[in-house]
Formats: sequence, structure tokens, C-alpha cells
Amino acid sequence: MSESNGNGTLASNREAMNRFLDRMRQSGNVYLSAKAAGVPRRTVYYWRKKWSTFAAEWNDAKDDAVDKLDAEAWRRATDGASDRLLMFLLKAHKPSVYNPAVKQEISGDVDVNIVDWHKVAEQNQQQWEDLEDE
Repeated sequence: MSESNGNGTLASNREAMNRFLDRMRQSGNVYLSAKAAGVPRRTVYYWRKKWSTFAAEWNDAKDDAVDKLDAEAWRRATDGASDRLLMFLLKAHKPSVYNPAVKQEISGDVDVNIVDWHKVAEQNQQQWEDLEDE
């Protein structure tokens, strides 16, 4: 992988950017996409911060990757391969019916027990040490 820092102009980096975007559309994964572009991950984050055009293209490529996942989940759910995927899709696309908002109200006295996890860890450590000494 090239150790290029991605300096230069938008045009001078366009070929690598296009390789990144093509892989992002396929994988949705920044690491794999940067590797395909031949640049370190930090470079593509730098490009995204520096050029809004590239940032928008990145978002579009990521959306394309998510749409592919959504289509595959839809296929599996409707083919009867996964009732769980079907429920996730119903919750996502019709939340008023399949994922209604839950509101909980608590009235009366409420006891709150605050745990000092550092103290618990120390106690556990001491118990292990005591067991080892036996």
C-alpha cells in the first residue's frame, strides 16, 4: 500500500478516490476501500474532511452499500429464510405498527443503588488471591 498522505488537489487524487468509492459501494467498509485505493485509511478521512465533494460521494457510496444490504435482507425475509429479518424490516419500515414507542412512567419511592465498580473489582481480586493462597 502506498504511504501517500493524500496531499494534492482533488483532481490529482481522483483516480484513488474512485477506487475507494467503488469498493465502498461493494463493501461499505472503510479499511477495505482504502486498501483498494492504495492509500492509508487516514488519507481518505483527510480527503473527506478537506473536500465536501468527496464527502458527498462517500456518503452516496455508503448509502449504496446499505441499500444492497437492505435488498438482501428483504429477499431473505420474503423468501421465508428468516422470520427475524422479516420482523426487523417490518419494524424499520412500519414502526407505528411493529415498533411502537414505549413510554414508562415510575411513580412512588424509588431506591437507587449506586455501585462502585472499582471497589467491586478490588473485592473480586482479593477473593481470587484468597483462593490462590488456599
